[in-house]
Formats: sequence, structure tokens, C-alpha cells
Amino acid sequence: MTETSTGLQLLAQLFGEQPQPVFWMKPLWGPNETGIIDFEYFYCNAAMYQFSGLSPVQLIGNRISNTLTLKEENKAEVIEQMALVLTSGKKFEGSIYNTQLNKYYSFTRTRVEGGVLTVIQDRTEEYKMIRELETQKNLLNSILTYSPSGISV
Repeated sequence: MTETSTGLQLLAQLFGEQPQPVFWMKPLWGPNETGIIDFEYFYCNAAMYQFSGLSPVQLIGNRISNTLTLKEENKAEVIEQMALVLTSGKKFEGSIYNTQLNKYYSFTRTRVEGGVLTVIQDRTEEYKMIRELETQKNLLNSILTYSPSGISV
């Protein structure tokens, strides 16, 4: 059994049934190991497939540079983030609205076994509720401000 397949089995045992989307990617190095040029999906849990709307065939073996889950202008930034995590060993946390997936989410990236593990927390419903509350607040303020009868509160 190879080291990679053992690692993938461990990832599947640890994250396979988790409700949060999880994926692990390995770096692709340039000529003569000069630098990281991309990352390739090696593991995704079931929640990741559901979250992204993509199948294992569309993700596993795919690269950041040609993934359907990111806009072109975001791909280089993600590769840079992941390379930093891999080379420094420091975790990276962030939040984003992904227009490709039409979702808000926060994520944590950590170095694991020569690759980068990303755990996602879907925040889409939370952001929808915040927007609804802001809309209601603005409507109430508008009513109070422009009411001709001088509402007393």
C-alpha cells in the first residue's frame, strides 16, 4: 500500500461523514522543483461534492487552474494562499462570496502530509438572514423618516 493511498484512507475515515465540505490538495511543482505552479484535488468528502455541485470525476485529479468552482481572477490568489500554507506551515483562514457557487463561506487551510487540507463552513443562510434584517431595518427607517403624519415611537 502506498503512502498516498494510506493517507487518503485516513482522510476518508476522519472527514468522510463530516457535515462540512473538506478537500485535500497536493502541490504541483514547476521544472526542477522551482516553485509551486498549481494544486491538484486528491480527496473530497461527500459534503464537498454536494456543496460544489460537482461529481468526483469533475474534482478529483482536477487543478485549481482549471476548476469550475472559481473565477479566473481568483485562481492565482488561491494557489498563492495554499503555497504559503504549505511552505510556512501556518494555517490560513478567510471568508468569501463565491460567485461561481453563489455561496458565502468561511474556510481554514492547514498543511497536512505534504498537501493542504481545506475545511469549509457554509455561511450562505447566515448572510441571507443578515441581508433580510438590514432590508427590514431600512424599510422601517424609511417609514419613520418620510411619514407625513409624524409617527411617534
